[in-house]
Amino acid sequence: MLPAQSDDAAQKIVESLSGRLSIADRLTAPTVLEEHRSSPCLPASGAVVKEMVYPSRWTDGGRATAHVKSRIDLNGFYLIQDAVRGR
Repeated sequence: MLPAQSDDAAQKIVESLSGRLSIADRLTAPTVLEEHRSSPCLPASGAVVKEMVYPSRWTDGGRATAHVKSRIDLNGFYLIQDAVRGR
């Protein structure tokens, strides 16, 4: 069990943080910074992927192809992928 002093310290931190944020600060969406743009991540592009589908009671096994398109969206914070799979 933690001593009572740590509970007091945690309460002071919560109070100081809540005092600094106004209602407008809580409602505004974050913006993309240069660090976000230059960070190494998955590139937004398209690809054709070859897959192997294993047999199950719903389908026969065999080779399949997936066409994947990805893009950065929703204020620049999310990578969204659309995939179309076929045989």
